[in-house]
Amino acid sequence: MASSSRSCSSSENRNTITLTSSDGLTFEIEENVAVQMKTIRRYLKDLPVNQRKFRVPTVTGHVLAKVIVYCKKHAENPNYIQELKILDKKSVNENDQYALYNLANAAKDLIVKSLMDLTYDTVFACLESNKSRKRIMRFL
Repeated sequence: MASSSRSCSSSENRNTITLTSSDGLTFEIEENVAVQMKTIRRYLKDLPVNQRKFRVPTVTGHVLAKVIVYCKKHAENPNYIQELKILDKKSVNENDQYALYNLANAAKDLIVKSLMDLTYDTVFACLESNKSRKRIMRFL
């Protein structure tokens, strides 16, 4: 899916966006997937098609790949909300604590609201203390 020297999808699609992770991996994704990330969507309208390249300095390639898979599923299946929720929950629960923390931070940095909610809810469900949701969200 990613490489430091090549992109992840064919370049025949005109509406693609290139994302580069903090560790130098590049991902070429379709625009309908990229707009799932509000941080990217904000800048797209102001950029010419040939300059749609973004560096994501706070997210590693491994984590960015997971975010892209999540966004792609949601872009391709917008009408299957219940089915996606089940798949999302299963997918997030397969992560260890460290991976879940990184995924939550990536969702926050890229502003993928549904992924933020999902990862935060998973963290909250795991906590046995009396910390409030708002206090925990500040920690993440």
